[in-house]
Amino acid sequence: MGQAAVKTAIDVGSKAPAAGPAGLPVVVGAAAAVGLIHLAGLALAGNRGRNIRRYSSSERSGDDDGGRDPSRGLNAEADSIEEANRMIVQAMIEYINANRDLSEAARVFIIHRLRTSRPLNCFHLNCTRFGGVVQVDEVFHCVSGNGSKEWNVTIRIDVDNPPDDRAHMGYEIYINGRRVQSGHVYTDAVEIGRPGLHKDHLLTTEEIEGGSNVPLIDKKGHKNGKVDWKCISKRF
Repeated sequence: MGQAAVKTAIDVGSKAPAAGPAGLPVVVGAAAAVGLIHLAGLALAGNRGRNIRRYSSSERSGDDDGGRDPSRGLNAEADSIEEANRMIVQAMIEYINANRDLSEAARVFIIHRLRTSRPLNCFHLNCTRFGGVVQVDEVFHCVSGNGSKEWNVTIRIDVDNPPDDRAHMGYEIYINGRRVQSGHVYTDAVEIGRPGLHKDHLLTTEEIEGGSNVPLIDKKGHKNGKVDWKCISKRF
């Protein structure tokens, strides 16, 4: 696949969805987009020597014989920190869109937030020596329409520069306290990193934005629950 074809595949896979209820996006053609992005990643790996890999469904479910962590998702390399940021946000969106433990209305809201969050999508501009931001958390408390189900969702992007590993940008997704997926994109462009395990007290936390009792709207435009959400930034 040539460079032009790769660009076409990425453009198609990342095309913004049509507007949905209450102005929220409707996620359509997710399977096709994922397939095109996967093919584009393989082609780029061949043409530019990058290691881009998404774990198979058997690896994610833990059914393989390798004993791999079923929560592992994206494992890749990028030429720039901006590219790493884009790849991670796309991986987050793909996971939430495919998760059927969450209600449809919760998925619509969370995906809309992932697509539009400036602290998340512009993380690469702030995780620098000058900006000092090493982690951003998007936190959601969703309640179903009849109040019978609740989901506490935390979606995190971060940078690490450990002494025993290569510098990388990473992400983690937690639902009701359980880590359901995580991954890394390695890039030499990472300048800073978190202070390390059990050293959160060294971080400065700031709540950037949020909302309370926001209606959850499904793809048909029906209100089906509510959400409290906030975006938290951490500096080191």
